Amino acid sequence: MKIIKIILFLIVTAVQVFAQQKPLIDASMLNSWPYIIPYENGIALSKDGHYAAYVVYQQKPALSSLTIQDLRGNWKKTINCVNPRILFFSTDSRKLCWQQGDSVFFQLANNGQSCLLGVSAEVSYPVESKGEWFVLPAAGSNNSLRLINLITGDKRDIPEIKEHRWLAGGKKLELITRDGDLKLLDLVGGKEYQFNGVKEHRLLTDGQKLLVMTRNGDLKFINLATGKEQLYNGVKEYALSTDEKSLVLLKEKGNNLALEWLKPESGITPKTIWMGLAGDIPGGYVYDNISRQLAFNVQSQNGKKSIWCYQVEQSAAVLKMDDEMANSATGGLTISGVGRFSPDGRRLFFSVRKQLSLLLPGSTVAPVDIWSYRDEELNPAQKGKKPDFHDYVTVVDLSDSKVQLLEQDEDEKAVGIFDNSFVLKRGWDNIRMDWWPHIEPVSYWLVSLENGNRTLIKEGSHDWQSRTMFNNSPGNRWICYWDSELEHYFSVDPRTGRTVNLTENLPVTLVEDVGQYVKPQPVGIAGWYAGDNALLIYDNYDIWKLDPSGINAPINITGGYGRQHGMKFRIVRAKDSYNGNEELLLSGYDVLTKYNGFFRCRLDKPGDPEMLTMGPYSYYQPSVTLHNFASSMPPLSAGEGKNKRWIVTRESATEYPNFYVSKDLRQFTPLTNLQPQRVYNWLTTEVVSWRMYNGQLSTGILYKPENFNPTKKYPVIFNYYEKFSHRCFQFAMPGLTTDNINIPWFVSRGYLVFTPDIQYAVAGLPGGMTISEAAYNAVASAADYLAQRPYVDKNKMAIQGHSFGGHETNGIITQTNLFAAAAEGAGYSDHVSAYLSLTNLNEDGITDEWDNKIDHFNQRMGATPWERPDLFRKNSPVQNANKVTTPLLIFHNRKDGSVNFRQGVEMYMALRRLGKPCWLLQYDNSGHMLANKKDALDYTIRLTQYFDHYLKGTPAPQWMTMNMLAEYKNKNNLYELDPRGNCGKDCKVCKEWNEKEISRVARDYKNNDEKQVSTTNLK
Repeated sequence: MKIIKIILFLIVTAVQVFAQQKPLIDASMLNSWPYIIPYENGIALSKDGHYAAYVVYQQKPALSSLTIQDLRGNWKKTINCVNPRILFFSTDSRKLCWQQGDSVFFQLANNGQSCLLGVSAEVSYPVESKGEWFVLPAAGSNNSLRLINLITGDKRDIPEIKEHRWLAGGKKLELITRDGDLKLLDLVGGKEYQFNGVKEHRLLTDGQKLLVMTRNGDLKFINLATGKEQLYNGVKEYALSTDEKSLVLLKEKGNNLALEWLKPESGITPKTIWMGLAGDIPGGYVYDNISRQLAFNVQSQNGKKSIWCYQVEQSAAVLKMDDEMANSATGGLTISGVGRFSPDGRRLFFSVRKQLSLLLPGSTVAPVDIWSYRDEELNPAQKGKKPDFHDYVTVVDLSDSKVQLLEQDEDEKAVGIFDNSFVLKRGWDNIRMDWWPHIEPVSYWLVSLENGNRTLIKEGSHDWQSRTMFNNSPGNRWICYWDSELEHYFSVDPRTGRTVNLTENLPVTLVEDVGQYVKPQPVGIAGWYAGDNALLIYDNYDIWKLDPSGINAPINITGGYGRQHGMKFRIVRAKDSYNGNEELLLSGYDVLTKYNGFFRCRLDKPGDPEMLTMGPYSYYQPSVTLHNFASSMPPLSAGEGKNKRWIVTRESATEYPNFYVSKDLRQFTPLTNLQPQRVYNWLTTEVVSWRMYNGQLSTGILYKPENFNPTKKYPVIFNYYEKFSHRCFQFAMPGLTTDNINIPWFVSRGYLVFTPDIQYAVAGLPGGMTISEAAYNAVASAADYLAQRPYVDKNKMAIQGHSFGGHETNGIITQTNLFAAAAEGAGYSDHVSAYLSLTNLNEDGITDEWDNKIDHFNQRMGATPWERPDLFRKNSPVQNANKVTTPLLIFHNRKDGSVNFRQGVEMYMALRRLGKPCWLLQYDNSGHMLANKKDALDYTIRLTQYFDHYLKGTPAPQWMTMNMLAEYKNKNNLYELDPRGNCGKDCKVCKEWNEKEISRVARDYKNNDEKQVSTTNLK
């Protein structure tokens, strides 16, 4: 046993020695690592499931590789090239079409041959049916196209083409010549049609009928299948019905305009349905659902408008509404346009207009900005917006001409028609301003189109979700909405107005457990069944089927397995509509172990899902977690039966992202095997759980260097935002620090990094906490917990956060002296000033309004500064800056489009006035994050120097020890370490270095003096 222990000790020691010899992550290697892109142009699977193609970028310096591989055997071909793009496999799965720069190639499967098809930066092919046809410029010509069929190999050059477009799902190709003529190629039937002098044209949905309008006013209706052609002369414009069976033509008759109605396929002579007076201009043509009615508006010579309707049984269109009639029916409003027919054709919706104050430019107008308390948008955000008028939706009953003004003020909006008799209406619709005091809260009504009676279905609320959580069933049979106060889903039957609580009997909560926002948010709706007879929703773990009528009890599709096993299920590829018998592929995420994998279940067989794979990896986690290191790819699949194959991406903290292929999503074979991190001193992860100060359990991830030695003492950097623990088995890509610290960069340099989950409770509610208190409760308690571990140096711990995490950093250092240093980027520092400030919304230097949502959303205050000033004082780092004992490094930029630059300045000014060590970095070419590479490199260097100084005891750089630094901008970075400088009068690190430096100088002086005496004696 003793010998075994000695051998194990020697092995561990050898591994540590080897790891210590590995290079650190640095800026020089950031552009040299190979990588894959799990998107359309980086990975493809042939239709039969036999072949895969993928790109590895930066396979060699400035060189990538494209690989096509037979998944059934050993054949593989790799082509080294510069930034290739996969286009598609041919429909017969025998050829891969790909592009490099302006060159387009195809590669034969199971063959070494690769063929250049043509040269073009813009290859064209039908997106709906890619894999057979595509178009390239013909060789040696700027005006000709080459049409190529990948299956047959046929090629055809078509001269003098100006533009082209794919039609009918890729079955037809439309060509416009340089002379403006139209050519239409039937790629299936092999026919070609040509039309000269074309002004405009339209291929009908069935792909067999074509409307062509010539420049001389002729309209042709061509049946491409039969070759039959009908000609209508003197047409100025036309309007085609929804079912494409009726046409209305605008023609000149004498000095006036007239409208003619016809059914092109009937062969019946067009019928004149309207004849205008001098100066009358018709427009805005709309048909009903069955093309038996037409409505249009007419503007007369004096500018007034009228609305006319035609029914096929009538001899001519009749006047339904004019400005005088609208004025009388709506209280002074005039017609602005035609809307649409109701689904049953009984009613016509149109809009009426309220004219606002006119804009009157003139030399006597003073250049003054007027900021009114009534402004829904702040004055700077109004620039370029002309408030000339406001339109209101109105409806007229075509049988008795009865008019209803549906939108009765500017804050109402008609948003849907249900069962031909009701309109769903809501109040205020400005989604950016939860706090706006001058407009009624959001409410929902059903409004009877028979008598105008309103039935309230949702009480008024300022909650933003009241505007976004209404979900109409696809067939408009039901209205479904989420009530954030009751925390349930409700359905409304628009036929009866009956409202049903669909989820009151569920034994679980539907409130998502990640965000913990002011207004509880649901996990979400997964889709509706065909026929509107059921819908699927998520709780935090499982999937439920609900009956919108409320008659049938909810069914747990996943049988409660998710909650019982701490497994969060999500449908990998959700659909708009389900038949109810589908097999669903699910992604599973274990909240305890952080494992990820795949399951499957059937909608018609509720119960425990079948586990396919589960392990310490990250495959695909749709909508379960936030703030991932990178986006993941839903599995690709192709082939049938025994040829069925899947391609997935897989990664872990120590395993680089790679493509894998599988026949069953149980066993996986790597397609790529990229592991560049193995050359460097990489990292490992550990899930850590602890009790926070309030007794609640929380979780975080501890990152350790590969050469970790438990007998050493390590400095620790804490990084956070909201919750990061789900990233335990995600690969942290090395890079520069652009917002939150780059974890591999610092771990490689001998730091431990800990990312704790922060648990929130809305500040304004009983038992609530401000963001600063919640962050302190999680981060400081985690620091106390880790400080008990023998390898953690409790005196060398630091914190860093960006944006929301930047505010948390500012708040933490006002409540504890645990940390030797802190760094924050673009965070709030005072919630009162943030509440009342403007921000450059677009990071372009143009001041625009931006609602910081300090009392709502992720700030989780739940109250205004006037309702709870005590909360805002507690949550304001600036107002508590006198309690700070931790040095602080801030980066905050003037172009920040999320958090006003003033927030960084206020924190800096507060600490400066108090004489506390603080530095502010402002980058001219970056905004909320450091998108500029030069800025990111500079910040990474300075942040590393800063933490090295306070956590590793290295000398401070000159930019930390000097003052009057403005003159050095663009001239000297001042990175040089300054062992004789002092970053602060109370800095223990600087004091220790200065004492060492004084001792060294004294020794040198003494040694030099003794040498001089010795030399003198010799003389």
